[in-house]
Amino acid sequence: MINLFAVKIHQLYKLIDWLNKHHNTNIDKLPLKEGYLANDSWLSGFIDSDGSFSVQHTKVENNAKKRKISCRLRIEQRIFDPVTGNSYFDVLTSIAKFLNCSLLTRTQKSTDNEYYILTASSKNSTEILVNYLDRYSLFSSKYLDYKDWREIVLLMLENKHYTKEGITKTDFFRDSMNRNRTYFNWDHLNKLSA
Repeated sequence: MINLFAVKIHQLYKLIDWLNKHHNTNIDKLPLKEGYLANDSWLSGFIDSDGSFSVQHTKVENNAKKRKISCRLRIEQRIFDPVTGNSYFDVLTSIAKFLNCSLLTRTQKSTDNEYYILTASSKNSTEILVNYLDRYSLFSSKYLDYKDWREIVLLMLENKHYTKEGITKTDFFRDSMNRNRTYFNWDHLNKLSA
């Protein structure tokens, strides 16, 4: 069994109770994980579930003063878990510290719900993310978005994103991410282990 580092552990505990009761198992409930995020794949699973990768390319021809290309990972969570009432502050603060970014709050106007928002977009943050996610892979379709996002980050880290080739690659990868994706390859699932 693995230790978790999340507010949503109650959902796993309910499943363990059900399995122990209805399938005569004896699965232990481990406590919440404590420790540094860089040392295991927990954050990768959290990003797979609740993160989103995006690329912004502001073009001069769209009335911008200058061309701008930026990559970001965004994680947004309610401030309190709706089932337990527990706060996500400690978990998201740990992620923000690891990624060297800020944890902000916002209120959704239509519902008045409050959310934490973490956006990793600096050169330092994106480099940390690439190093981490290359070691601890994502497994959902978000992995495919990460691969495209990563290509643009690497261009940026090498200061090649504003070259003609870099701009062409940026537009190509950005235009095939997230909802625009039409090609899916699941070979990365071969990395899964029991």
